[in-house]
Amino acid sequence: IRETVLTFISQNGQHQKLLKTKHFKHLKQLMVSSGQPNQVKDLADYLISQNCQDDADSLVREYMKHREHQRGKTLTNGSPSPSCLKEFLNMQNGVSG
Repeated sequence: IRETVLTFISQNGQHQKLLKTKHFKHLKQLMVSSGQPNQVKDLADYLISQNCQDDADSLVREYMKHREHQRGKTLTNGSPSPSCLKEFLNMQNGVSG
């Protein structure tokens, strides 16, 4: 049931209802494991707008790591670059690095 509710909240852009609650970490986990890039971007943009840069960084870093792992690729240094948030947002905005 929780996953269904979190998916609904994410799809309808209602992230603010969970920010600063114990359920927010579950929303982040759902976005990392099954979120679409545009949903992750929306959540990252929202976190940035709420001055939660660290949360946005960790969300995108975990998402990118999960995606790389799914594709069977191993990252050269074991983790995405520190600027992966910027790179991810640029990719989602149609801007190439």
